[in-house]
Amino acid sequence: MDMKMLDTFGKRLSFLLEQKEIKKKDLADALNVSQSTVSGYLVDRREPNFKILSQIADFLNVDANFLLLRSDDYRTYIKKEIDGDLFEITFDDEKLHLTEKDIEELFEKLKSVGFDVKKLL
Repeated sequence: MDMKMLDTFGKRLSFLLEQKEIKKKDLADALNVSQSTVSGYLVDRREPNFKILSQIADFLNVDANFLLLRSDDYRTYIKKEIDGDLFEITFDDEKLHLTEKDIEELFEKLKSVGFDVKKLL
């Protein structure tokens, strides 16, 4: 999918629901809102408040920046400190639990093979 086509919150939300095979009703239930509220989001008639946006991102395991059109990466999601010093990173719906040291080592390995870590961030 060409991310340039996903130029509104509603289009990105629709895309994610399709990708993850989630029904509008299931999202509405998870957010404790009506299906018509979700429909409003999907057609860009309504915008969620910060709390709902955060709940949407968590429910769909995506970074809120994707929904806010600040990033085109919908496959990577980082939830900070889920258990003390652990970070939960979701990539392609696979969850990894890493310490800060693990993340630093990963970045060093990426740099060592020529990967531009700054582009990742």
